[in-house]
Amino acid sequence: ALLPTHMVGLQLEGTISGAALAFKYVAWVSNGRGKEHSETQIARDANKSKAVGLNLGLEPRAIPGLVVGGMATRDEIPPDGGMPGRELPVRELIVGGYAAYSAHGLELLAEYFYMKHSGRHKDFDFHMYYVQAGYEVSRFFFWARHEGVRGPRDDENFDPYFEDTVTWHSKYLGGVGYRLSTLSVVKLEGWVKQGTDHLNDESGIGIQVAIGF
Repeated sequence: ALLPTHMVGLQLEGTISGAALAFKYVAWVSNGRGKEHSETQIARDANKSKAVGLNLGLEPRAIPGLVVGGMATRDEIPPDGGMPGRELPVRELIVGGYAAYSAHGLELLAEYFYMKHSGRHKDFDFHMYYVQAGYEVSRFFFWARHEGVRGPRDDENFDPYFEDTVTWHSKYLGGVGYRLSTLSVVKLEGWVKQGTDHLNDESGIGIQVAIGF
């Protein structure tokens, strides 16, 4: 994943409620990323430079079910002497915004993130986004989604932290699902993915059954 999904650290969150809106906040300090993008630093921070972040959200009382907000986080990724181009630390900045609306069976979601990796010789920029719409009636639910990643697009300009694991792409998907019970669903989903210069295009249809305990 491009964005960090797990962290080990301290987190403070809360809600300030008013007559017109509710203000939600989450602030955190964590060990941050490891030498590899898939690594979560648990007991030890390799460079002792903590990742810090803040997420702010607003829920207007006049539109129940709506939340809008933004976030920002910064980190310093430790160097990796065994990887060409990773001899120095990488400064990481991530900023983003989001909006969600859920009411009367309708769900609308949208998120955008900008990530910048800064080093001594070159900077790398990434743009990530998705928009999604869904609707649920009785036990059936339907959804459609568009998502994309924009970043360095050629072998001579890739971010050495991610190596060649990041692909520039645009993806469209949608499907229908049925709730068998409170904890189990069956879903039929189809997707079309367009890659760089259409060299890595793919499409497919899948069926998934999920059962909770």
